Amino acid sequence: MRYWLSLISLTLVSLPAPAAPTGADLERACSAALRDGFSTGPGLACLWYGTPCACDKSASLTARPQSCPPPNLDERIRAQVLIDGFAARPELRESPVEDAVATLFAERFPCTESTAKPQPPE
Repeated sequence: MRYWLSLISLTLVSLPAPAAPTGADLERACSAALRDGFSTGPGLACLWYGTPCACDKSASLTARPQSCPPPNLDERIRAQVLIDGFAARPELRESPVEDAVATLFAERFPCTESTAKPQPPE
């Protein structure tokens, strides 16, 4: 019995960790979401990963570009913005999804004085 537990433990430890999603993964998910709806697995992935982080970027280890999309941006428009962005910037397909989304949204929805998010006091 101890042999089998050791073998199972060794097998689990040696399995590779799943890769983090890339821009290409998100592009495929959003294309499927537009075709099949946002309640499917790919549709939910498009919604989850295709929403730029609204966090305080000073708390982030990597400073990502900030964007200011309209507050009620429709999910279909959001998906299309990402698909169009990847078509225009194919090099972002290989980037981590968080970086790709931040870049594409910052380019499409740049912050201005009237749209800038309030910054927390220092």
